[in-house]
Amino acid sequence: MKCGMDPELAMFEQTVLDFASKELLDSRQENDRFPFGPLFSDVLAKARAVGFFSVTMPEELDGSEMGTTELCLLLESLSRVDASLAGVVFTDTLAKEIVYRARGFLRLKELTGKVSEPGGSLFAFPSQSDPADCTGITAEPEAEESYALSGKADYVVLGGIADSAVLPVRTAEAIPKRLVIDAVRALAEVVVQAPVTEGQVIYPDIMNTGVDVIASRDLMKED
Repeated sequence: MKCGMDPELAMFEQTVLDFASKELLDSRQENDRFPFGPLFSDVLAKARAVGFFSVTMPEELDGSEMGTTELCLLLESLSRVDASLAGVVFTDTLAKEIVYRARGFLRLKELTGKVSEPGGSLFAFPSQSDPADCTGITAEPEAEESYALSGKADYVVLGGIADSAVLPVRTAEAIPKRLVIDAVRALAEVVVQAPVTEGQVIYPDIMNTGVDVIASRDLMKED
């Protein structure tokens, strides 16, 4: 138990540890075999039932409206026993948060409503499988440089076929700390076209500081 922990946090931590001990401890080796072994669907369903997949979500999405502290405590407590479930919870929660913050509540509610079992609202899932290797999925041209996927698959990871990627950047020099948040907000609206080379100016004269924001790495355009 952590010294000085809020009683409610301590109770939450113990709940997670009890779940992990009961549901994960004896099956750690088997769970770690995925995707070369069966998926631990029963554990995912139980984790969803106790709210692990909706810790930070609003009540309208059956969430607990907890914060980052509770999410980190959940992930840490699960990982003490077995990180397999923690990885799924983290991926799912992060994907939901991105959609929620970028597109809003209604869009996330629409998307999660289309997700079927296992896991109910299991929105995203970490996997080593390449969508191109999945059978039963077709990609039909929908518009210029755009495709519509159809078919059936247990899990699809769009990381390898998405039309956008997040580009890491940094300021060429230090800027006043009071401007950092506004600078990040300004950068969130920026869209650049690949290829990008490390050091390339992405946002000149950020916040009228005379300092450029530059790419931290290369980003190649895939054929």
